[in-house]
Amino acid sequence: MEYLAVLLALATTAMANDTAENVATLQAKFVTAGEACIEEYPISGEDITLFKSGQFPDSEHAGCFSACVLRNIGLFDDKGSLYQPDNLEKATEIFNEEKEIETIKELISTCAKVNEETVTDGEKGCERAKLLFHCFVENSK
Repeated sequence: MEYLAVLLALATTAMANDTAENVATLQAKFVTAGEACIEEYPISGEDITLFKSGQFPDSEHAGCFSACVLRNIGLFDDKGSLYQPDNLEKATEIFNEEKEIETIKELISTCAKVNEETVTDGEKGCERAKLLFHCFVENSK
């Protein structure tokens, strides 16, 4: 679950102008989504250390865990691609506050370019999740 803390730290950075309460609510939703992924895609202590330092581990589980979380929160489709801002039906079931939805749409608009990148894992989404992580890091500075 410490990986989620890293992912959430990025979300918090991206939501720097948001209230602490809204950030906490968003973080809780990421944690809930991640709990369903941790057994199938375990990440190591080394992976966690790398995530905490803002680096994405090269292990397949890190990417696949990330892809699983992104699917669970409605940001990735079944083909391992990032949904577009106008197609967030599942995400709006999880993120129901207008501010949350707007923040998600902004991040997706900024990082939609990851869908154009060539990946070798097909529809798994593991590599694309890594690309998205890097995009979030770049755009949260």
